[in-house]
Amino acid sequence: MELRQIRTFVHVAELGSISAAAERLHVAQPALSRHLQALEQELGVRLFQRNGRGVVLTDAGKLMLARSAGVLRELDGMREDLHNAAEAPRGQVSFALPPTVAEILCGPLVERFSSRFPQVQLSISTGYSGYVLDWLQRGVVDVAVLYDVAASPAMRLRALLPERLHLIERREDGAAGAPSVPVEALFARRLILPRPQHGLRRLLDAVAARQGMTFAPVIEVDSLPLQLDLVRRGFGSTVLPAAAAHADISAGRLVAHPLVAPEVTRQLVLATPIDRPPSRAAQHFVEAVEETARSLAVSGVWGGPAPGEINSSMPDRHNGNNEAAFLSDEIV
Repeated sequence: MELRQIRTFVHVAELGSISAAAERLHVAQPALSRHLQALEQELGVRLFQRNGRGVVLTDAGKLMLARSAGVLRELDGMREDLHNAAEAPRGQVSFALPPTVAEILCGPLVERFSSRFPQVQLSISTGYSGYVLDWLQRGVVDVAVLYDVAASPAMRLRALLPERLHLIERREDGAAGAPSVPVEALFARRLILPRPQHGLRRLLDAVAARQGMTFAPVIEVDSLPLQLDLVRRGFGSTVLPAAAAHADISAGRLVAHPLVAPEVTRQLVLATPIDRPPSRAAQHFVEAVEETARSLAVSGVWGGPAPGEINSSMPDRHNGNNEAAFLSDEIV
């Protein structure tokens, strides 16, 4: 059975006429009739019954048509996939991440990815880690960066890097010149923190609870730009990854002191859904995220060790000397 015979059969079945199918296919009617006869002889069944208006399918012909449609769709899909594989990726990739990560990652990431794949449209959203996780699970986004997410059979997870938290403040405030700040010193500070439902706040509240203390921020704000603006204006200090305030720190407007006793660290994770195979564009985007994170880590701009070095240097989550969320380099 030849593919040409199957296509001829489908056209005749759709049009109900051998002459109309021959005209559509630009084939002489006698040649088309011979294709059909050869197909019927090979299968050992009659596929069409002639009538005064043309041809109609027999029961065997109806079964043949149902099967043929699926075969042709598969073949056309294979041809399209092979064609696409030979071309640059197209389409859209939807990406979501927390705003503290977007501040440092998105600029260089978009520059890296768009220069390589200009025909791929990026859609980027920011939100709390819990919201980002929900978007990924509901199929709203293709790729996500999350904090401290538990392993799940519904997601493919890769550790990006750990982020150490810092006290962020004006140079003239408090700990100027101090290489680090103990966590217990935070309780005497005027702190500007996110609301309790924010992942960062939950982590800080858990650290405080272990010390028998609670935080009483002077202002609660969930907007990162506003948080940093209030710190710049002298309303208080905040706790963030240093990378989230990179521009202000580089410009000398703010300083960052790593927290100690205990050191407080969050694990960043790159997540994609198991039940939705990523497009070629999404696969390339995931690679770009990892490359960008590695580049920023190696340059010292962001986080701790670069991706691929995490296992050897990440502390244990329950270590009494360190508040860290730990994930292996590949978590399925």
